[in-house]
Amino acid sequence: MKPTQPDTDPLGLKEILAHYPTGVTIVCSMTDEDQPVGCTVSSFSAVSLDPPLVLFSLKNDSPSLDVIRSAGQFSISVLGAEHGDLAYWFARWREDKFTGIRWTAGQNRCPILDDAVSYFECELWRAYDGGDHRIIVGSVRNTGLRRKQDPLVIHRGEFKQMVESSEDTDLRSGNGRS
Repeated sequence: MKPTQPDTDPLGLKEILAHYPTGVTIVCSMTDEDQPVGCTVSSFSAVSLDPPLVLFSLKNDSPSLDVIRSAGQFSISVLGAEHGDLAYWFARWREDKFTGIRWTAGQNRCPILDDAVSYFECELWRAYDGGDHRIIVGSVRNTGLRRKQDPLVIHRGEFKQMVESSEDTDLRSGNGRS
């Protein structure tokens, strides 16, 4: 494959970024009126273990962004491989995304989806300008692992399941063969 010129127009860049697989989460918070809000997020990442920090980004016009900033806290529910429908549900604009969705209020009162593989409860630590997005950094206050299960992954615009590698690799010991 021959090298190409960088494609930095927004649609071209989005297409190229879609070739990088990422996990899928639902980020939730509560309004001042105790109404739950949530949205699908695939930009979740660990930042630091000490102190425990995580991050994600939201579009500047996301309705959830104002709620998270006002509430100062949020939860992150990590979705399992079979939760593509749930990810689609929270990705679309709806008046009440929680109708028919099973969830429990976490210690910080923010919704944790009952079907989540794992979850993080966070306080808003920092918010940074990220162009057309806002980068949200959360201080992790509580976590939970509900079951060991493969995560839901998005790759090239489609939800996918991870597949075991047939190659002889052991990344933990650094003895993988490529």
